[in-house]
Amino acid sequence: MKKYALCLLFALAVSPSDAELKPASNITGPARSQMEADKQWSSVIEMLGKENLSKVAYEKMIALVDQLVDAEANDADGLNVAMHASALGNLAMLEHIDLRSHSLLLQKHPRTGLNVLHFAGQAKGNKGSAIINWFFKKYPSEALNLVNTRALNSNGKGNGHTVVMEAVFTKRIDTVNTLLALASNGIQIDFSTPAITGWGPKTIAEREKLSVAALLPDCDVPADKRVAWGIEQDRIYLEAISDKELYETEKNGILFLKLLSEGKVSESLQMVADSKVSINGRYGRMQGTALGTVTTPSSNRTAEEVAQQTKLVLEAGADPRVAEGSLMFVHGAFRSAVFGFTGALKHIMDKVEKDHGKNGLVNLLNTSGPENGVTMGLDAAWRRRADVLKLWLDRGGNPSITSFAGENILEAIEEWQTESKNNTAITPPPQDLIDQIQKKLFK
Repeated sequence: MKKYALCLLFALAVSPSDAELKPASNITGPARSQMEADKQWSSVIEMLGKENLSKVAYEKMIALVDQLVDAEANDADGLNVAMHASALGNLAMLEHIDLRSHSLLLQKHPRTGLNVLHFAGQAKGNKGSAIINWFFKKYPSEALNLVNTRALNSNGKGNGHTVVMEAVFTKRIDTVNTLLALASNGIQIDFSTPAITGWGPKTIAEREKLSVAALLPDCDVPADKRVAWGIEQDRIYLEAISDKELYETEKNGILFLKLLSEGKVSESLQMVADSKVSINGRYGRMQGTALGTVTTPSSNRTAEEVAQQTKLVLEAGADPRVAEGSLMFVHGAFRSAVFGFTGALKHIMDKVEKDHGKNGLVNLLNTSGPENGVTMGLDAAWRRRADVLKLWLDRGGNPSITSFAGENILEAIEEWQTESKNNTAITPPPQDLIDQIQKKLFK
């Protein structure tokens, strides 16, 4: 159950510097509404992400942060205020929170299992590095534990990222270099534990053509052994299930998703027809969905094959709004955006708009993932998917939405431009895409 501070001081209708601070004695009646709570969280997050606040605004931020700390409050996304401060790279506020409640810095996100240093791994520029170095200097044992802890919630669900993996995944090169430097000084940073996908930091860094790829140890599950590794992990997962009915359900579900990953859609859909699985069920150690599976690269399927298979799964009743129950906890359209399957994504968009209207589609396109607050559009920008981004913008994507780290799509595009200048293997973003984003941002 999410906890909200019952006496948050103000809901912002204007900028933080102009907001009026109301005394707690004026607050009466039951807890504030969800909308009011969201506005209050929005206020403090906005201030946490700003530099050079006025004295008045800073004092207001401190008052609000202190209340959130004392209430052990989580926002609608499940983050506490220390997690937000860390993602936004606000070391000064983390130091303040630490003095008031050190235990808040040791909490895990209730859904994703990320800790405060995972969120530091998302912070822009060198801000995450500053937080990690501070934590290691002040609390070396705790810092090492947090850095090497896999992101898994109390039920064992999540993507299993270490902080190294989180920093690589979000392309924070300065933070990765800081972790490498700590390791070179004898600190046992974990570069070897893969995510629950079997991918490790080096695999992702090489896929994204990151400059640190060559510096990372080669200790991922080898690509030619990853399928066998996944099968073994599924076997271990099944063996731990004692309930016979659940065991059969999960066993069938794992087979169902395996068939989809191999492009055997007819066989997989027969399992649906035979009532062995649900088309919108979540199965296996990653609690994957049919749509998420069919839009993830596997078995050397071409983009055209993925699009056709996606269409068949949608026609069988797959609902793109259904989120996977582990890994990244994202809905069924995210994978096609991340991996650049534009044809599949168009089928998904058409299906959602047909069934749920334009507003339903816009809501889907602009839903942020709980791991990092990233929309599918921003994730596509990170992965340099120009065609996906154009389609996303055309159909209602909002480029002004920021991640937990305060990053928007234009910033990701600027990073893409820099990467292309430094690496000729990276194609720069098309100018018409940049124009399209700027037109939406500044209209």
